Amino acid sequence: MMEYLERLPYLVLALGAGVIVLGVFAVFGRLKKDWTVARKARQLERLLDGQSLEEVLSAAPYKYGHFQGEDGFRIWDERENGFVHFACTPLDAQLWIVKTYLSERNEREDRMGNGGQQP
Repeated sequence: MMEYLERLPYLVLALGAGVIVLGVFAVFGRLKKDWTVARKARQLERLLDGQSLEEVLSAAPYKYGHFQGEDGFRIWDERENGFVHFACTPLDAQLWIVKTYLSERNEREDRMGNGGQQP
């Protein structure tokens, strides 16, 4: 019994160190998630370049929605009436739609700028 009591401070110290390490990992995990969301929001803002998100989303042929029983958001193309992508969050879905739509629009404008010929 005496040996156990002698080791008790070391066990408490080891347990405390373990709790601190887990806390540090939890804090860094949360910070990483927050930084990722902030980075995606800045990227979306840069892509929009002064346009409103609602305008771009309404002009795009892509829509997104949450389907019952799923953890994320499906993105579908109204032109083809089919699913084209899956996103985990609404921000991810909006970012994908804006990137894809603006890329297609710029590509179309480049072709029209070249006399309608393929580059």
